[in-house]
Amino acid sequence: MDTGKPRNEGALWPCAQGEMAQRLRQHDWAATALGAIGQWPVSLRTVIDLMLCDTGMVALAWGKQARLFCNDAFGHRIGPRSVQALGRCVFETFASAREVFEPHLLAAQSGQTVQLHDQVFPFLSPDASPQAWFDVTWLPVHGEEGEVAGVLVRVTESTARVHAEQRRLEMEAILHRSELRQSFLLRLSDKLRPLSDPLAVLAEALRVLGKHLGAMRVLYSEVSPDSTDLTVQSSYTAPGACAVTESLQLPESGPSFVDALAAGREVVVDDIALAADLSSGERHACAALGIAALVGMPLVKQGRFVATLSVHHAKPHAWTPNELAMIEEAAERTWAAVEHARAQAALRESEARIRAIANLVPDLLWRSDAQGEVQWYSERWFEYTGQDLLAALGQGWRDVVHPQDLPQTSQNWREASLTGNPYVSEHRLRRHDGEYRWFLTRAEPSRDQGGSVTLWFGSATDIHEQRAARDVLDRRVKERTRELERASELRRQLLAHVETLQDEERRRIARELHDSLGQFLSAMLLSVASVQRQLKDGAAAQQFIKLQRLLEQVDHELDRIVFTLRPTALEDEGLGEAVKSYVSTWSELCDRPVDLLVAGLDERRLPLHVEAAVFRVIQEALNNVAKHAGARSVSVSVECLGRQLVASVEDDGIGFDPEQAEHLEGSQPSWGLLGMRERVEALGGTFAIESRVGQGTAILLRVPLP
Repeated sequence: MDTGKPRNEGALWPCAQGEMAQRLRQHDWAATALGAIGQWPVSLRTVIDLMLCDTGMVALAWGKQARLFCNDAFGHRIGPRSVQALGRCVFETFASAREVFEPHLLAAQSGQTVQLHDQVFPFLSPDASPQAWFDVTWLPVHGEEGEVAGVLVRVTESTARVHAEQRRLEMEAILHRSELRQSFLLRLSDKLRPLSDPLAVLAEALRVLGKHLGAMRVLYSEVSPDSTDLTVQSSYTAPGACAVTESLQLPESGPSFVDALAAGREVVVDDIALAADLSSGERHACAALGIAALVGMPLVKQGRFVATLSVHHAKPHAWTPNELAMIEEAAERTWAAVEHARAQAALRESEARIRAIANLVPDLLWRSDAQGEVQWYSERWFEYTGQDLLAALGQGWRDVVHPQDLPQTSQNWREASLTGNPYVSEHRLRRHDGEYRWFLTRAEPSRDQGGSVTLWFGSATDIHEQRAARDVLDRRVKERTRELERASELRRQLLAHVETLQDEERRRIARELHDSLGQFLSAMLLSVASVQRQLKDGAAAQQFIKLQRLLEQVDHELDRIVFTLRPTALEDEGLGEAVKSYVSTWSELCDRPVDLLVAGLDERRLPLHVEAAVFRVIQEALNNVAKHAGARSVSVSVECLGRQLVASVEDDGIGFDPEQAEHLEGSQPSWGLLGMRERVEALGGTFAIESRVGQGTAILLRVPLP
């Protein structure tokens, strides 16, 4: 037998990494019965090498003394015990669990392979760890002579699998119970669905539940609004059992029952005889009704105890969780079904009252769902249209709307449906005799708590006479409007003609003043100058000098009047040059600076009546500035922008209230403003005044160009 040194003499062994390998290298094996590592048999070293490289939990019990070796995974599993366990007998390390593993170890030492599944080994779990399960294989390890030299133990935790299997079994049991419960509840729902009377719903629900549970009695009781009385509304009694009468006292009316039920706690008694907390009155009531076991299931709605469902057995009965859950769900469904039946009954009664009232109203009333499918009409609809119920419901209303009005009516309805806004439409509806009359149809949406439209309530009001009167009025208004438009056009033409005549008259007066009076003044100036030169008397000469200056002022004033009446630049060079010339003269005469902008008129002549009117407006505006504004600076702009002439006159003067100024009768400023507005509007343009007291004034005008 080769018991010599390791194959790589002088190298550290074992070569594996990890905590247990390090402990093996550092342990003083020479002081143990195994001796120095170099003396260990090859089989031992080989098994240890394989064990240390294994990632699973592996341990080795070597020799008859079953000395323990393990890898890191096994060492971490047994915790701090792994430090003292190295090289020691497994019976010393796990003395408290010897009886658990010793039979399997002995079997493996005898040459058997032992496989165990889902075993609970307390020694493999720390004290504070939850219970764990393991798959364990015990394998004999043979030595150099073929004898069983040790036992290799491979451990795999199966806790997750065990838990999964437990959960599977539990779920199967729960599913089975749930299937039974759901089957019962479906059967209950099927029985209750066709019923509409609340008492019939109650009686059938209690009967189905009682038969399913094999109960002696099932009661449904409701609490009075003041929470003082518990009154039986309906009951089921098995054949041969005592029926409930008003003279019998119910155990559910006793203090211990009522207090628990009112608090929302279910009352479960498996055996009345063993229930120590029942009062004598409650025991007497149970005995009178033959009750040996009972369940009281409270129904609490919005924090208030409103009803209870009670199940009685004639013999003691251990109530199962599944039965309690079934009773609870049956109680809830019974309550819901009863409340639904009561609500439907109340709704039917309410609808009957509403229909009676609706039929007294002359309007045609209707109700539709959210998509516009009509569900109900008042009798007035059928009387007016002649339709029957089958023809009218749904989209039947389309058949009586005038074909010319139907597209717009449909569009109005689509918009109301999409937006949820109230629906309003005027259209003609066909009467039973074929005549169409105008109706005003309105509809308001009804919404649920989430804001979604669920119903539409509408009315159609006969407005035929009002519509006819309105049509007559509309025709008269249109006729009157056309008359006013014609009058306005005639007025505009008249103003334009008057403006033309006034302009021609100004030019005529200007020519006569210039040609006649101007010539006379020139001759007088020449004569005065000639006489002045001939006078020898100094005093007389001075008088002639004064006369000459006065005549010069008259001549200057005559030139100004002629310029105002007939600006020659307007006739010769157009609006732009005329405005420039006038503004320059005005600025010099009034001694005020003017910021002037003229654009787009250099090579363009406008119609004479347009140029004359715009020039007169600017002229009048500047005259108003000179007379009333007290301005320090003025700006004038005239721009030709495409097919539009835009002009403005602005100043920084004292300002005024435009609305008040235009309505002052006999006031010169008001006549001037009115004249400017009429000149611009006669050209089809717009005229605006912007002014505030103390903040200056702006005259704005826009004139369309051909």
